[in-house]
Amino acid sequence: MRRYGDISPTTPFGRVIVVILIVVSLVIFPSQLAGLLDLVASIPRYRKKFRRRRDVQHVILVGGGIVNASKLQDFEVEFFHPDRRSHVREFD
Repeated sequence: MRRYGDISPTTPFGRVIVVILIVVSLVIFPSQLAGLLDLVASIPRYRKKFRRRRDVQHVILVGGGIVNASKLQDFEVEFFHPDRRSHVREFD
C-alpha cells in the first residue's frame, strides 16, 4: 500500500530537479493566473445576450444626425409627442 510521500526522489540529482520544478512552478503559476485574470477582466461587461425586459421602455439613437442639444431636444419633443402613441408598435 502506497501512501503520500512513498514516491520521492532518492538521488541528489532527482532532488535538485524536484526543487527546481517547485520553484519554477511557484513563479510561473501566479504569472499565468494573473494573465488569465487580466483576460477575464478585459471582457466587456455588456457583451452578453440581450434579454428583453417588458417593464423598461427605452429608445436607442444611432447615427450622426444629432449634432447639438437643441436638435436632440426637438427630436425628443417630436418623438414622445402624445399623437405618436397610435403609431407605436408593440413587440412580442
